[in-house]
Amino acid sequence: MSQEVVTILATYPDMLTRYRNSANHAAIVLDKNNMRSLIFGSAILGGFLFYEALSLALALRIMHILRTNMHLYSERTYKLHMRLTLLLIAQLLAPLVLIGLPVCSAMVMFILGLPVTKQLRQMGIVMLALYASVNSLLILLFVTPFRSSNAVHRTFERI
Repeated sequence: MSQEVVTILATYPDMLTRYRNSANHAAIVLDKNNMRSLIFGSAILGGFLFYEALSLALALRIMHILRTNMHLYSERTYKLHMRLTLLLIAQLLAPLVLIGLPVCSAMVMFILGLPVTKQLRQMGIVMLALYASVNSLLILLFVTPFRSSNAVHRTFERI
C-alpha cells in the first residue's frame, strides 16, 4: 500500500469504506451515505458547472457585443473575431460534454446505487481521454492558417 493511501485512510477513516488492491487495480471507494462525501463531491461538481455556465455566459456576451458593434470593424476583422469567439464557445462546451457528462452520470449512478456496466465505464474513460484531442481538433478547424495549411491536409490524407 502506498504512503499516500495510508495517509488518506488515516486522515478520513469514516469516509472510506474499503480499499482494494490487486495486481490489476487499486481503488478507494467513498461511502455514499456519508454526508461529507456527498458535500465534497457536490461542491466540486457545482463549482465546475458554475464556472462553465459563467464562462459560457461571458462568451455569449462577447458575441452579442461583437454583433452590436459590427459597424466598427472591417468585414474581415469582424469575421475573424466571430470565428474565434465561436471557437471559445466550442472549447467551453467540450469539457462540459466530455468531462462533465461522464462525471455527472457517474455521481448520479453512484448516489442512486445503479449498476455501472463495463461498457459505461469504458465509454466514460474514452470521453475523458478525448478531451485533449477534441480541443486540438477544434483549433485546427476554426483557425484558418492551421485549417488551410498543407501539413494538415497531408496528415488527414494519410488517415
